[in-house]
Amino acid sequence: MATKFKRAVALCLAILTFCSTFLVSAAANDTKSTVTQDAIASAKELLGTISYDEYLDEYSEYTPGADAIVVNGLDYIADKTTAVVGKNTYEGVDALDTADSGVVSWKVNIPAEGLYAIKIDYWPIADKSTSIQRIFRIDDKVPFKEAYYISLPKVWSTIYDSADEHDYDGHIRYNRTDIDGNEIRGVMEQTPEWSEYSLKDVDGFYKDNFEFYFSKGEHYISLEGVAQPLAIKQITLYPYEAPQSYADYISQYANEAKGTSVIKIEAEYTAHTSTNTVYPVEEASSSVASPSNTKATVLNTIGGDKWQTSGQRLTWTFKVNSSGMYQIIPRYIQNITDGMYSSRTLYLYSDSTVAEGAKGYYNGVPFDEARELRFNYSTDWLADPLRFGTKSGDEENSIEYTNCEFYFEAGVEYTMILEVSLGTMAEIVRKVDAALQSINNDYLNIMRLTGADPDQYRDYYFQSVMPDTIIDLYRQSTVLKAVAAELVALAGVKSSNVATLEKTYIILEDMSRDEDEVARNLERLKTYIGNLGTWVNDAKNQPLQLDYLMIQSSEEKAPRAADNFFQAFWHEMQRFFQSFFRNYDRMGATVDASEVAGANEVWLAYGRDQTQVIRNLVNNDFTPSTGITIDLKLVAGGTLLPSILSGQGPDVYIGLGDDSVINYAIRGAVLPVEDMEGFADFALYYKVDEEYNPLLDENGEPIVNPNAQFND
Repeated sequence: MATKFKRAVALCLAILTFCSTFLVSAAANDTKSTVTQDAIASAKELLGTISYDEYLDEYSEYTPGADAIVVNGLDYIADKTTAVVGKNTYEGVDALDTADSGVVSWKVNIPAEGLYAIKIDYWPIADKSTSIQRIFRIDDKVPFKEAYYISLPKVWSTIYDSADEHDYDGHIRYNRTDIDGNEIRGVMEQTPEWSEYSLKDVDGFYKDNFEFYFSKGEHYISLEGVAQPLAIKQITLYPYEAPQSYADYISQYANEAKGTSVIKIEAEYTAHTSTNTVYPVEEASSSVASPSNTKATVLNTIGGDKWQTSGQRLTWTFKVNSSGMYQIIPRYIQNITDGMYSSRTLYLYSDSTVAEGAKGYYNGVPFDEARELRFNYSTDWLADPLRFGTKSGDEENSIEYTNCEFYFEAGVEYTMILEVSLGTMAEIVRKVDAALQSINNDYLNIMRLTGADPDQYRDYYFQSVMPDTIIDLYRQSTVLKAVAAELVALAGVKSSNVATLEKTYIILEDMSRDEDEVARNLERLKTYIGNLGTWVNDAKNQPLQLDYLMIQSSEEKAPRAADNFFQAFWHEMQRFFQSFFRNYDRMGATVDASEVAGANEVWLAYGRDQTQVIRNLVNNDFTPSTGITIDLKLVAGGTLLPSILSGQGPDVYIGLGDDSVINYAIRGAVLPVEDMEGFADFALYYKVDEEYNPLLDENGEPIVNPNAQFND
């Protein structure tokens, strides 16, 4: 795709720029020289690689391969491996530990040529918070650009203490609370477990797993570390089969009765997440929220703009007491990307008590349409069953929705995963992206004739000189017009996103119909091209906020999503009155610091959100590890200097601007930090001016900061 090519070119230019910046120092250092050469080699490799679309076209005549081929992770080829590796055991399973850099290679014998998908059984070794990233190669070559960006999810869990479990208004809550009853976000930790991952597009442009062509015979496959260590049990090459259709799936359970269980899952209490950036957040605008509280903070939802990047996952587990057909009904809101819907992919897994092929058995995506579940834009909360949309044949751009039903067996523990995906939006984004590239090429062609500042009163004879360009302007206007109409049909409203498309296709239509409009509107077209590029990037974001998920039959009464006028009015009145009594200064405090001797008073001149983040760091890390009590207070900017002059200043102040230091220095409010205990060790993390203000060790020798080279 053109987007992938632009990313590749941008990456290569960035790498080459970085390399040229350090060219002189690299020539004097063998290690740096090697890094530079590797970076240039990687850039060349990526530039010479085709896209996945082109790859599929090249091997379109080939069919899926024969049986699955399993490669043991420990059977790596030492001569073709540069990474640091070692054997290790996790939960009784032997695996190959691989470092976050270097290449690991395996030999594989292909019995019959064809297309093979590839999955990895791995253990995400607990390390830093970033995702696991690898580059995949076949016979020392990246098969297509998208294989350069392989990202494997980690497993994160929120740690709750059973002592914090409490009941609130009939809801079991697991969060710790502060001294005023406000819920505190729990600590998230990496909780590795054995996982399976099929190689696929990190951006979500392709809903199917990648398929790789292998000729018959011996080949080498390799993974190059980019970020984070990884333990590999095995790598499996297998013929890929797309999931069955929903029609085929539901036909298997045509005679099954409706289930009678009603299960409510509070969405904020996930079993796992794939990232630590998706966590519970407060939703206080509705009395229907589960639970709702006007007196204190309740972390009663999860997601929003934190859960919008392709590949991010939320996991829950549940059991039903009655076998039968059920719907999964989330209470949700998508009010961020106006005029567009968000998509999710559903994965279901049954436990080991259900045999493969038996009723209620699941091992991944249950049916093809589950990869295109839609959550429409709305300014109100909605409660719709998981559903997918298909184009209706009765009317152009009309969408018909199908509510999904699932069969669950009583007593079986099911694992449910919702993963961010583009769904059918991927096709829309690809259309707009392709149109953007064509329009940009047309713009450049016109500029070659007119220059950067065209004379709008001159006749350039565009239709005679460049008829193909003018025709293409009209062609792309029809593409954008069709996409705009489709988005309106999907969302039911016109939005700013649709307006961007409309403005662009109108000006393209004008320029293609009247050549006098070309030079006159060229500058506007340049602006619209930039807006269209922003639109493509924004369309990749798929935000969604969840309150809870109901698992119940279609015969049960659907949950209420929004409150009525009187409920909303009374709820807002309660919030208003309670705002006069809530103590925002100590929100998140687990002890009354004013009653603790020796507590350090810390003032923050930040917003409330930043204050809460610092409060979490104090509660979860600083105070438990040091035993120091912090009295954290949120203050307005500009209060520090008067408080110091009056002798009422805090122990620590966070949020002072650099330009204010001189005001405090001339009033004697600044002390030399290098005289303070522990500064020498602390300063090693920062640049030290060793010529004018050296730090000396016990032998009187200057301490050289090892990180100073990165701060020049």
